[in-house]
Amino acid sequence: MAGCILAACGAKRTSDADIKAIQGNLRQYHAAATMVFLETGKDKVTYADVVGSDKYIRSIAPVNGENYTDLVVKPDSRSLSVTTADGRQVVWLIPQ
Repeated sequence: MAGCILAACGAKRTSDADIKAIQGNLRQYHAAATMVFLETGKDKVTYADVVGSDKYIRSIAPVNGENYTDLVVKPDSRSLSVTTADGRQVVWLIPQ
């Protein structure tokens, strides 16, 4: 795929609406992680802790090819971020 243009690679450009939707996914992920912290006292929360049929979030639908499975939240985390299919990093700052 090196050297191809976005349209030819199948990746769409990330729009402002996409960014808001992705940030909403990150906010929801963090809210679920907070519940896991409160219930379990864990020192870190992973995708497997918050997403699944019996978890706080049943599934997270990627908006533009981003991957949430590697997200780890710790009590002192200040932000969450993912990268879209077109290479744009989307960050959600965790309110302190």
